[in-house]
This record gives sequence, C-alpha cells and structure tokens, in this order.
Amino acid sequence: MLAHENAFVVPAEALSRDGLDPSHERLLLNAGRATQDQLRCLEAGFRLYWERCQDLSARAPRSWFAPRQTNLLIVTEPRGLPLYLEPFTGTSSTLYSSDLDTHPEYVAALLVHMERLTLLRLIPATIAFNLSYWFDRDAESRANFAAAAGTAQRPDAQAFVALADALQWVDELLHDPLRPPKDPVDEAFVRIEGADLYVPKRLRERFMGLGQVAESAVRSAMTTVAAALVPDTTRANGKLDMLCDWLVESHARVIVHGPNGGTLWTPEHDDPIRVRRMLAEANDAAVASLHADLRVIDERSRDFLSRVSDVESLPRACAVLESSGGTYIDPARRAVVYNLQQSIFDTRAVAAPPYHRLLLGARVMHEWGHIAHAAKIVRVPQEHRTQYTERRAELGESFEHLLRSVPEPFQPALEAELRELAQLGEMPKVLARKTLGRVGDYLANMVSARLIPGEEMQAYVRTNVRHHLDENLGLVSELARHAYEIHYLDLVGLPRDYFYRTSRFVDHFLSTGMLREADVEALFDAVGRVLACYAIDESRLSLAH
Repeated sequence: MLAHENAFVVPAEALSRDGLDPSHERLLLNAGRATQDQLRCLEAGFRLYWERCQDLSARAPRSWFAPRQTNLLIVTEPRGLPLYLEPFTGTSSTLYSSDLDTHPEYVAALLVHMERLTLLRLIPATIAFNLSYWFDRDAESRANFAAAAGTAQRPDAQAFVALADALQWVDELLHDPLRPPKDPVDEAFVRIEGADLYVPKRLRERFMGLGQVAESAVRSAMTTVAAALVPDTTRANGKLDMLCDWLVESHARVIVHGPNGGTLWTPEHDDPIRVRRMLAEANDAAVASLHADLRVIDERSRDFLSRVSDVESLPRACAVLESSGGTYIDPARRAVVYNLQQSIFDTRAVAAPPYHRLLLGARVMHEWGHIAHAAKIVRVPQEHRTQYTERRAELGESFEHLLRSVPEPFQPALEAELRELAQLGEMPKVLARKTLGRVGDYLANMVSARLIPGEEMQAYVRTNVRHHLDENLGLVSELARHAYEIHYLDLVGLPRDYFYRTSRFVDHFLSTGMLREADVEALFDAVGRVLACYAIDESRLSLAH
C-alpha cells in the first residue's frame, strides 16, 4: 500500500460508497500520505460516482456501466510516471493527490472518466460516451466541477477544462433512453454508435472539437512527461559503476537482453562491458531502478534454486512457460531473461513505475513455480489420489449442472461452445478437464505464496483476479478461468467478495439472471476441493525460513 514514496494505493476493499475503512485511513494519516480533507474529498467523490453510475446503468444499461470498487493509485509526484497508469491491470486506476484538493464533483467525474477509459481505451470516445452523465447534474454540481477543473493541477487538466466549457451546450444533446428524440424529430441529428447519443448537426463541429482538444491535452501531458525524462548528461557514473561491479561480484543469475534482442549479460560473463556501453547515456535514476530489478530477479532465483534438493531434477524445457516478453525463464540455463525494453517503459530512460518491482518479483517466482510443477515437486500425493478422482468428478458434475440451469433466453449464446465441447467426450469429464487445463498457474502460485514477500503476492493477485470480458472467451471458458483464479484470493487472505466487487462478474452474469449465485459458488467450491488435493513435496523443495 505504501511501497513507494511518490504514490500509494487505496485497496479496492478499503473504499466503498460507505466511505474509507478506518484502519486504512489511520495508516494514510499517520504516514503523512494524505490529509483529512483530502480523504473526505475522496470519500465524497467516490460516493457520487457510485450513486450516479448505479442510477445510469439501471436506466441506460446499453451505454452505461455499473460502479465497481477498484484499487486506486494516488500519485503524489507525477513527474516520471506514465499517464493513466494501471498498476494492477484490469482492477486499478489512477488519481493524483492534487485531485483530492479540488472538489468531490471533480473526483467523481474523474472516476467515471477512468472507468470508461479502461473499457474504450480512446480519449475522444471516453469523453463522448460520458457526456450523458451531465444530463442530470444541476447547476451547482456543474459549477463546482467547472471551478475545480479551472484550478486542477493534474497533467491532463486541460481536457477537463474543455469538458467544463462543453457543459454550455451538452443539454442540447439527446440520448436513448435518458433523453429520447421526439417523434418526429424537429432537426437533424448524428447518432453516436454505442453511446446511444444523438448530436444535433449544428453542434457536430463542437462535439468533434471537444474530443480533439481532450486528446491533444493528453498528448501534451505525455510529451511533458517524456521531456522530463531526458537523460541528465551532467550526472556522474556512480550508479552504473555500482551495477556493473555487482554483476561481476555476484555472478548475477540473470540474462540481460538489449532492446534489439542482443545478450548483454549472463551468469557466465565476467565482464559487463556490453551493459556499460548500452547504459552509457542512461541517467542515474534509471540505472538505479534497473539495478533494483536485477537484484530482485537474482534474489528470487537464488532463493528458489537453493531450496531445491536436486537442481538437476528440474526440467530443462517446460511447455507452459512463456518465452518472450519483458521477463521470462530460460529453463535450459536455469536463469531469468530480462529485457531492457519492458512492456510499458524503457529501463534505459526511466525508473520503473510504482508497483512494477513487486509484480516483477512475483512473476519470477511464479515462473519458477511452473518449473516446480513440471518437476512434480507440486503434485497430488498418492494418498490423495482417490479423493482427487472423486472431487474431479464432482467438479464436472457441478459445472454441467450450472450450464443446464442457464435460462432459455441465454442458451443460444452457449450453443456453439457446448457443441464443440460435446465432440470431446462426456460433458462432465470435458468440463473438469477444461477447468483444470491451466491448474499449473494455481500450483505455481502455491509455491510463490510460500516463498515471496506478502506485498509481492498481493500485487500479483490484484492483477490476476479480474474480469476477462474483453477477451471474448465465451461463458464456459470464462467460468473455467474464474473457477481456479478466484482461489488465488485464498493465498493472500482476501475474501471471495473482492472478486465480485471488482470484476463486473455480478453485473454481467448474476444481475442479468444468466447465472445463479448458488450455482456459481458451488462450482467455485468444487474447484477448491480439487485444488486442496495438491501439495508441495517438502522433501524436494524446502519451505523453511
């Protein structure tokens, strides 16, 4: 929660429409991370966001989303941080501490903006889709928002100044069903697909201009951030010297790849000259951050390998491992590969964003956990085999019962998936096999949860227990994913309710009547009983600290 000096997280479970959890509030106040007034502004803004989105989604479900709780990253120092950073993909969004010095109306509008942006990923579309939010806002609410927009200090503040100016004409827009057009219409309109919004043709230029101004404000903010990251050519080389000395002295168990794929360092190297050349123009902050990343990789790798009683028994190939991306394991060399070009930042130019390193440590141990599973260090012990077979059969039956209970109006959406599954064998067995097809991810996390710091495991779970609506998996596949991923929560002591509050599962599957909560809970519990049959062989992997 307080792992970084320039930002902190308000956990999803700590902030609801009822306010901020008192223990978290005391923690933030005692640490000097926020003032009482800022927290009251956050609470009031979140309450407005919740009540208004709840109302809008009930009245206009095609174009509006229900509110949800999210992990809020509050940035206290924006320099050097990507705009709209999501530290935990799919379950988080970002505000700035300066936002909390404005007004709850401003905070509420920002929360609506961030939530829409996670769905659309486009600034002009986000602004357009949210214009109907303002239809029911009274003059006082609009005035408070406009005044706050005019004084706000966030990097993209001008986007919301432009939105405040647009409130002069927003009431001339129509929306189906919030403000339906007359029949017959008395002037020509342009329909905005997906937003159910109707824009008078005479306002089309203003409407398009608003999106363009907002996008320009965001681009300008990004440029400003990038300009602040230009390497300081007057800096000393102390941090680079420290990194290179550490690589040699520790024989760091990491393989470093350059941005174009060339190898700069392996544990077998004794001269870091390639690393030094690649980082010659990097600033000290970036080098220090990179050094910290490599230390975490080295520490997690050494810790795992030192606990394995017979390292030679580990496989030198593992089909479930990823072999690309920012960080992955080379099982043949028993080392982690780290690319200087990470997924959202270049390590040569900028320090890692908040919570990146916690996720890095968790990912490294998760991948080693896959190696442990492949080596049968994590398995179903012989004494649990009969129980495992019985519980696996129960899982298949529970899943089949759930699917048969889906009401008739929703059955057509299932037909294609069920036809495909029926070709693979008896339905209960097929469903159990499908659900447990990626059981290795859970088992890898069993290892991680026992070996890494709690904050790393928390970061991993908050990133990986989320909705999969944007992946178009289909109901059966999505349920199969949730049915084992939800048990990650048990590994960090988070309640199952966390999933329901943050994932939109309730909105899409339970509130619509597609699924019954009792059936879903029965499926989740059935999977949990299967997972409980697995164990870590401590004669081969020591868990003692």
